[in-house]
Amino acid sequence: MTAFLDITSAVKAALIAPPALAGGRVYRGRRVPLAQADSSSIHINAMRHSGRTLGLHGADLQWETAVAVEVHARAAAGSDAEAALDPHMVALWERLQAMTVPAGVSAVTLDPEIRIDFDEQDHTLATATLGLRFSHITTAGALAA
Repeated sequence: MTAFLDITSAVKAALIAPPALAGGRVYRGRRVPLAQADSSSIHINAMRHSGRTLGLHGADLQWETAVAVEVHARAAAGSDAEAALDPHMVALWERLQAMTVPAGVSAVTLDPEIRIDFDEQDHTLATATLGLRFSHITTAGALAA
């Protein structure tokens, strides 16, 4: 397994640990529309892996891996979508703060913004996207930690 998959696996494991967030509707690497009957879901997507060598001749690589975590929430008809989203953001933030990071990860930081989006077709649906950056090292000649 690569260090990259280890990272998104750790994020997913933190979010599905009992009691699972979003009723267990936590997906990695794919966009799944929020079903009309569901009130929330979470999507985890690796966005980019930027690396640089730490030395010459087969040295270890230092990586910055960007991961987007999107939480989707649906309000009841006629209700405020942002208010429906807010408790899901709190729960997501708490889980990410308590997450056990994989081997080789030296730091996890939150991008300095949380993006909020409201669906133009469905006014009951809101999304918050948190960007995480993982600093980590892989061994020389491999993509594993």
